[in-house]
Amino acid sequence: MSMTTCKECGKEVSTKAAKCPHCGTKLKTGLMKKVLLGVGGFFVFLFIIGLINQPETNTATTAVSKETKQVQKSWIEVSRLSGSGSKKGPTFQLTGAKTRMRYSLTGGSMSMLGVYLVPDGTDIMETGGFPEFMQDGAGEGETTIHGKRGNYYLNATAANGDWLVVVEEYK
Repeated sequence: MSMTTCKECGKEVSTKAAKCPHCGTKLKTGLMKKVLLGVGGFFVFLFIIGLINQPETNTATTAVSKETKQVQKSWIEVSRLSGSGSKKGPTFQLTGAKTRMRYSLTGGSMSMLGVYLVPDGTDIMETGGFPEFMQDGAGEGETTIHGKRGNYYLNATAANGDWLVVVEEYK
């Protein structure tokens, strides 16, 4: 058992005693000092752990990441086809990027437009297929194309109106 000296009467007292058994003076047990040392030690421990677990910074990766963020993607026109009746367009290439088809049809309520995305070398009249979209009556809109990378052409079937179809990729 550790002993200390009472500051009032000068006699030996246990360090665990709250007051001096000889004179009754309240003793400082050093509890506050111990608490402060414990809290301070805890923060030092956290600081050391933080230094040890700090991620390494790779300046080359950081530069590339910043450069990549600066590149802005936008819709790039890949093909354009227009007319007032049925028409087959020239071959164009899709890269596999996100693709959309925008279209507009002018004319009365009897106008109609259907557009097929056809793989190059295929004849839609022989193989058949489903159009990417059908528009009955004047209007405009867009649709997402789920074509794979490759060469394609547009085959438009239309009546009673003027139309425009634009294929774009998001690059």
